[in-house]
Order: sequence, then C-alpha cells, then structure tokens
Amino acid sequence: MIRLQEEVQSLKKEIGRITSESKELSTSLQDIEAVVDEKDEMIRSLELSLSIEQQTRMSLDADLQEKTNECLTLIQSLEAVSSGSKEKQKDHMVMVETLRSQLDEKDKEIEENREQIARLENARTAAEEINASLQETASSLSEQLNRVAAEKDELISVKNRAEEEVAEMTAKLNEIYQQLEESKNIR
Repeated sequence: MIRLQEEVQSLKKEIGRITSESKELSTSLQDIEAVVDEKDEMIRSLELSLSIEQQTRMSLDADLQEKTNECLTLIQSLEAVSSGSKEKQKDHMVMVETLRSQLDEKDKEIEENREQIARLENARTAAEEINASLQETASSLSEQLNRVAAEKDELISVKNRAEEEVAEMTAKLNEIYQQLEESKNIR
C-alpha cells in the first residue's frame, strides 16, 4: 500500500514536471512565432524597398535615354552649324560654343545618372542578399517552430498517459483501501 502511495506521488511529480515543461515549450513557441512575425515584416519592408528602387531605376533609365537623345540633337545641330559656309561660321561661333557647353553639361548629367544607377544596383544587390538571409532565417525558425510544436504534442500525450495511469493507480488504491476496510470489518 505504501508502495502504491509512493507510485502515485511519483506519478503526480511526473505530471507536474511534464506540465511545467509543456508551459516552457508553449512560451518558447510563442517567442519563436514573434520572431517569425518580425522577420516576415522585415521581408515585406525589403520587398517594398526593392520595388521603389526598381521604379527609381526605370525613371533614371528614361532620363538617361532622354539626355542621350538631347545630346544627339545637339551634335546634329553642331554638325549642321559647322558645315555651313565660312561667313556663317563666324556668326555661329558663339552658337557652337554654347552648344558645346550644353553638350558638356549633358555629358556630366549622364555620368551622374550612370553613377546613381550603379549605386542603386549595389543597394539592390545588398537588399537581395539581406532578403535571402531573412528567408533562410524564417525557414530555420519555421523548422524550429514545427519541432517545438511536435515536442509539445508528444509531451501532452505523455501527460495524458501519466494522468490515465494516476487515475488507474488511484482507482486501485481506493479498491485496496476498500478491501482493507472490509478485512478489518470481518475481523
């Protein structure tokens, strides 16, 4: 009978331990879910940044094409002016210098646009690397989350079995108490 009481106490302690572990795993699971949500938000933010960067790049590409067309027009004007007669050349020298100056300015703008495109491409590459890293982290956290959930389910199953065993042992103990009472009454 003492042995049964000890077993019941042992099973109660085991249930307490399993319940405590289940609570810890539940807390750990919630923490992991919070981290996964945070990583998802970072991924969405990076995707938005990439979209903005792509729109900016398309706008810069359009500007670059427009500047290139303007340069070609200026070159054609310059060629037309320089192919004129010698008398007209003197009259158009100021115009040629102005066109050259404008052409130099356009070349500088084109170079600045190219540099800005290069910087945006570098930023995009970095953002893609960060995105890939975050996706790997999210996958890893998802795997951990699944593993913790499986462990929690297993612990719940063990807890349920332990509670069933305690119930059976309690029933047996009550039966033994009843038999003892009956044997005392018979004496």
